[in-house]
Amino acid sequence: MTSMTRNELTARKLLIQQWNNIQPQLQRLNMPAIRPADAEGLFKLITHSKVAGQIGFEITNVTFNVPERANGATDIYIVATGRIYLDETALNPPSTLKTVSFATEVGYFRKTRRGLEHVYGAHYDFALDEIGHPVFHAQLKSYNERGQEVSETFQLGCESTDCVGGVLRTVRLPTAQMDFFALIVQICADHLLSKDSGDEERRAFADLRKVSQDIQGAGYLAARLTNTAGCMRAPHWYP
Repeated sequence: MTSMTRNELTARKLLIQQWNNIQPQLQRLNMPAIRPADAEGLFKLITHSKVAGQIGFEITNVTFNVPERANGATDIYIVATGRIYLDETALNPPSTLKTVSFATEVGYFRKTRRGLEHVYGAHYDFALDEIGHPVFHAQLKSYNERGQEVSETFQLGCESTDCVGGVLRTVRLPTAQMDFFALIVQICADHLLSKDSGDEERRAFADLRKVSQDIQGAGYLAARLTNTAGCMRAPHWYP
């Protein structure tokens, strides 16, 4: 492992702690499977193209196996990866996770009798002041090649058919801040909750949102957003 500074070690420790803190809530929501579950190898320090005052980490592929709809068959596999950049000054005591940038890639695969179907892919990004780019935005994209990892990780023994390949990739859809941890909240909301969810599931989701809010979003960097909200992360968007 590359030698890290004190702040880099602190950042990695806090990210691992954040991952570990959401695990009990995922268990309460009956998340069927996550690979890998161990966070030790999940966050890798970005050592090139460093920006003063920022500390960045690559997030290696994480695969979630969930039902397409709550309480249904667990036939959806979601592969997520990305980068997260943190404000180094915020890592001084009392040490908080304050994002300054991020990028997230996610591919969805449906298991059928014929094999895997790549049914959704998106790249979530951040552009503070780039013409034509919303601060937080998504672009649809095919990640069909990651179906191979899904098949190998879950021993499915099948190939993936690309149902996303022809999608228009130049549309930038304004979104909430969809960093890796915000994406996990969305996955749980989409696939583990429904109008029939019981009190314990609803409490678990509320607790997941609360834990997720330990990371501050980067909306505060955009002056045009600060009059509306200092943090535009997705966990704030759910009742």
